[in-house]
Amino acid sequence: VAVKPNKLNYLEHKENLDITGAKLTLKYDNTTTEIIDITEDMVSGFDNTKIGSQAIKVSYGGFETSFDITIIAKSLRSIAVTTLPEKLTYLEGKDTLDVTGGIITRYYNNDTSDTLKMAPSMISGFDNTVVGLQELTVSVGNVKTTYKIEIIAKTLTEIAVTKLPTK
Repeated sequence: VAVKPNKLNYLEHKENLDITGAKLTLKYDNTTTEIIDITEDMVSGFDNTKIGSQAIKVSYGGFETSFDITIIAKSLRSIAVTTLPEKLTYLEGKDTLDVTGGIITRYYNNDTSDTLKMAPSMISGFDNTVVGLQELTVSVGNVKTTYKIEIIAKTLTEIAVTKLPTK
């Protein structure tokens, strides 16, 4: 390869091979050389799903050479609670955090997304001893979002004498 393409780094699952600027040197048996543009039909071996270095083969006239490109892993850009948990109201001092039904959508820098079930280990800020609205933090890696729950005050349901006076 006389000149590598302008683009040598690609984002996982997003970008297609771009051979703009790539040139191939042809050497003939009469000691002459020729430089031609590399075309898409000359290249093979590109896979934007495999992270790391890849050798891209260039074939022409029964000969092969190659150049290396790198596939860079996608990274998490943001998250959102796309389905709230079924339980959003808790009784003061009694109920424990329940995230059943909660779904988080992860958004990546390669314009893809996926979902995962919310887990208690992802949540911080829950305190069932503080009455009122609470904003809970949901963390996936270093990316965070929030959602709200409510702690409702306990109410008196009955009284009973548990110890009689001594007289």
